[in-house]
Amino acid sequence: MSTKKMVDKIEKSNGICAGAFLCDGSVVFTAYFQFKESLYLRIYNTLNVCIADIDMSLYKVSGNVYSVKVSADGIAECSYEYVVDGEVVSDPYERNHQKIRVYSAKLSDATVERSKVYVDNFEWNDDKTLNHKYSDVIAYSLHVRGFTKHKSSKVKGNGTYTGIIEKIPYLKELGINQIELMPSYEFYEIDTDEDALVVGHPKYAGKLTVNENGEVIENKAKEKINYWGYKEGHYFCPKANYALSDNFVNEYKKMVYELHKAGIEVVMQFYFPKNVNRGTIIDVLRFWRLSYHIDGFHIMGENIPKNLIISDPVLSEAKLYFEYIGETEISPSVTVLNKSIAEVSKAFLTDARRFLKSDDGSLYNFVVANRYNPTNIHRINYISCYEGFTLNDLVSYDYKHNELNGEDNRDGTDYNYSWNCGVEGASRKRNVQALRLRQMKNAMCLLLLSQSTPMLLMGDELMNSQGGNNNPYCQDNEITWLNWNITKSNKEFFNFVKELIAFRKDNKMLHLEEEPKLIDHKSLGFPDVSYHQDMAWKSRFDSFMKHVGILYAGEYLDGEESLYIAYNMHWENHLFGLPKLTKGKKWKFIFTTSDGVSEEDINKDLSENNDELCVLGRSVLVLKSISK
Repeated sequence: MSTKKMVDKIEKSNGICAGAFLCDGSVVFTAYFQFKESLYLRIYNTLNVCIADIDMSLYKVSGNVYSVKVSADGIAECSYEYVVDGEVVSDPYERNHQKIRVYSAKLSDATVERSKVYVDNFEWNDDKTLNHKYSDVIAYSLHVRGFTKHKSSKVKGNGTYTGIIEKIPYLKELGINQIELMPSYEFYEIDTDEDALVVGHPKYAGKLTVNENGEVIENKAKEKINYWGYKEGHYFCPKANYALSDNFVNEYKKMVYELHKAGIEVVMQFYFPKNVNRGTIIDVLRFWRLSYHIDGFHIMGENIPKNLIISDPVLSEAKLYFEYIGETEISPSVTVLNKSIAEVSKAFLTDARRFLKSDDGSLYNFVVANRYNPTNIHRINYISCYEGFTLNDLVSYDYKHNELNGEDNRDGTDYNYSWNCGVEGASRKRNVQALRLRQMKNAMCLLLLSQSTPMLLMGDELMNSQGGNNNPYCQDNEITWLNWNITKSNKEFFNFVKELIAFRKDNKMLHLEEEPKLIDHKSLGFPDVSYHQDMAWKSRFDSFMKHVGILYAGEYLDGEESLYIAYNMHWENHLFGLPKLTKGKKWKFIFTTSDGVSEEDINKDLSENNDELCVLGRSVLVLKSISK
């Protein structure tokens, strides 16, 4: 094809950054490809007419890098694709593409979404990354589509980045200052279930299957929605189907900009299978940090180059979350260079859930998890996440109910450490509902009153349920869409969580910058944090023990009052021995998760008999020191 009449100029470029970028009114196309016979770049104008068919083998830079600079009228609005050995492919390093296909549409049902030129024209003004201290972060994990897709969200941009912008006042009211987005880079959300036994499956080509009715059937692959998005994708590009507008690049940036204005950090999840080039991983994180002002990354997958990521100068202040960090995985010198590393710990989930349901031997592990707060590698605590039960389902189901996933309930973990409070699933029994509400309040106390950085799961504060599905990876429907309808019960719980977050923020002893030492390191006559039970200053952690009082000595921080938090996860009431306060101070009741306990009665008990206090079964009670 001749390109002379439609393209002004084609010349070799030394471009190293893959993709298509504006450069002095022209566009530099840089491709990283291996090919056997041929590599062509095809460029299309806005009328979908091919204006150039360029043999990229003539423009080799080095190795597998090919780059050309193209000048033409309207070149910035053009789309493009590559032809590798005769096969048409989109640019794996695309920063932008045509938004044609709607969510869950098959590729064969839509026009090919060609790659487009990345135009960096968003006005950031004075925006910059926020860099909140880990000790101050209240994180909130959400799915972009599921957060506002439900009609009850009452936003204009249902299931989009714009929808998140519309919910910023809600996040602010709750007290959130960081959101973590499940995969929101471009990926194809249709998967093929390679183990399905239905007509024409390639794995069973030429074979037949007899079903339960004795009918002989053929076999084929079965398609499912990959709602979560933990798969390989076009990592340099936001997911177009999560945008309300066609300009999803700027809509994503607008979301980050508005969240930053509200004081809310943005952390992105990325999943990299083992076949993804390690250098590409670094390029991806750098690009999102510099071009989208992303505050941090939750990096998931196999063979992740943790040392390279942590030591990268561009990422030195970005929050870097990993699922697990082994002792030998990271060089000691690397942790000196970067103080923003964190482990997203499932250990806390296990320890907190076991203590919540009164398991034998759970008290000691919870106490350790409660105070754990390392300074070199921080920890993100959570009690529920995208996989596993929501908080509501944690107290409503003993068993997973994943039948709708189409895998005969075989998928998802069998170990949820849950307790249904006596009835499996939804219940109208008032005593069961009251117990579940109390257990959810207890769970939030376990999470938000512990030292490391807490992360809430989207909708837990609204008592969101997935009907017992603990692995809804393929459910793009009301199972996974957050229901925003407010009832009396979830409004009460929302207000409780909101006030609990505010309480954490207002009391520095609950979110120290380093782990408590449990010793009298300031020679005050008492340690910074201590443990108590039936008698003050005496604690036991036998396997049958299910209650503990934790004293946070405010004298270790200027201007702080002391706190006493009594955790009683036993089903029986227990007397707690209260430690004496310094002269001129007395204990004041702040709140409890138990029903039918009045502030007046508790404060009366504290005045008349201030050396012990009864804490009801399966409840948490909080006291604070005040001047007499």
